[in-house]
Amino acid sequence: MTQLDYGTAGYQGLSYSRQGTFHVCARKYQIENAFGLKTRNDSVTFAFGHAVAGGIQKYFETGSEQAAVIETAYHYSMPWEDMGTTSEQRGKKNLWYAILAVQTYIQQINSILHGDLAELQEYELAYLSPTEEEPEGKPAVELQFRIELEHGFVYEGHIDLIIRHKKTGEYAILELKTTTFRDPNEAIYGKSGQALSYSIVLDHVVGHANASYKIFYLVWSSSQQKFFFMPFNKQAKQRLDWINNLIRDTEIIQYYQASAEDGIPYPTNGASCFNFFRQCEYYSTCEMEDETLLRVYGKGTSDEAVSFEYQDNTDFIFTLDDIINTQVDKIEHHTGLDLDNGTEHGNIIEV
Repeated sequence: MTQLDYGTAGYQGLSYSRQGTFHVCARKYQIENAFGLKTRNDSVTFAFGHAVAGGIQKYFETGSEQAAVIETAYHYSMPWEDMGTTSEQRGKKNLWYAILAVQTYIQQINSILHGDLAELQEYELAYLSPTEEEPEGKPAVELQFRIELEHGFVYEGHIDLIIRHKKTGEYAILELKTTTFRDPNEAIYGKSGQALSYSIVLDHVVGHANASYKIFYLVWSSSQQKFFFMPFNKQAKQRLDWINNLIRDTEIIQYYQASAEDGIPYPTNGASCFNFFRQCEYYSTCEMEDETLLRVYGKGTSDEAVSFEYQDNTDFIFTLDDIINTQVDKIEHHTGLDLDNGTEHGNIIEV
């Protein structure tokens, strides 16, 4: 699956996960991104989630169970003999359970009994941006996007699947998740900014096709061996709020970065030192002086800490003005209102 590259090195490259880190602990965000110390450690949990998503994506694209199973195995990046931690084993996370999840999805989506996935049965894979090479358009699978913000910041993400209603032609976004929770609560996903940012991108790609968008979460509970289907509607007000909040985050990060350059590190959040059932990896080092911390992790000075090489595989690139104008145009199109569009600091628009 897609690995985000970030169009800007260090603290100015944002994504859903990076914003999450910033909100949890700004000092951790500084260490991982401004200093470039974050490393990706593959795990069975990570491989399992990507394998299940890859298999379902391939089935949407091909309709072939065989192709979906092969894709599931392809995306499982861990060694075949690696069964994971004791917790991961109890959570039934390995290649074979990933294949079982994909096969379970295929059986349910093709069932005539109209179970939990009845609404999803009404949709098919969308194809976007037709070209001479691809007259039907690009299959809307794992699309990568970048929003170029002010002051050198960028926001990047990738969309699991964009789907389209077979009869009405309305678009929706399908997010694929895995969890060990036996009964995942909708509050985990309902107000997430991740899919909300995807609906903003979809607005820009497909224009005024929908007044609002459905965001579908398809969540596989590995402990219960069952899919949970959660639909949410995202309205224009929520999308504008997301844009405003993104701008606020960049302003706060800029302030922290300017302070850091004067010798004041980003603030820590002691309430998050123990999170997701484990101690933060920087718990014993985050209060060190920056230069000492960097030496501990084998880096030079803070000015030399970030090494970065960017290779652009982005499907869609927008500016902040692009997405603001699209949102305003869409509201005017569907409501008949004449809105004053401004991009100055402060709320973009109130709806």
